Amino acid sequence: MATALVGIASMIIGIILTHILSRYGQANQWTLEQKRLEGRELIGALTEHYDAIMYYLAPSVAKNVAVNPDAQSQLDDARRKALRALRDRIYLASDVKKGNILKRWIEAFHAFKEGDDSETVDAFQKEYEAICNLIVKAARQKGTILR
Repeated sequence: MATALVGIASMIIGIILTHILSRYGQANQWTLEQKRLEGRELIGALTEHYDAIMYYLAPSVAKNVAVNPDAQSQLDDARRKALRALRDRIYLASDVKKGNILKRWIEAFHAFKEGDDSETVDAFQKEYEAICNLIVKAARQKGTILR
């Protein structure tokens, strides 16, 4: 009788532990998927801003001429979307903060706007790529990548 009770208790404990571990694994997988989605959204917003900058601003920087009002509106919309995406992350928030991604993006943009040569464009492109690589790395890993 005691052996049967021990067997039943062991089976019940095994079922409970399996259930708990399964739920924990599913929760981790769900969190990783959310990080990937946020990373994709963030890179999409930054890329939209980057593309607008390259399309509307790069020729102006190269020729040192003013940007027309319609182009300025497009730039402003893309900038707002990128900054909002950088600020409203949930699962990547600690990586964005620890990597100074928001500050780096703003500084790169201002340096680009104030520059007047191809080196300015190259520096902005390199910073864009570095930021995107950091976001991809953060989105693929459990926890935070930056300690």
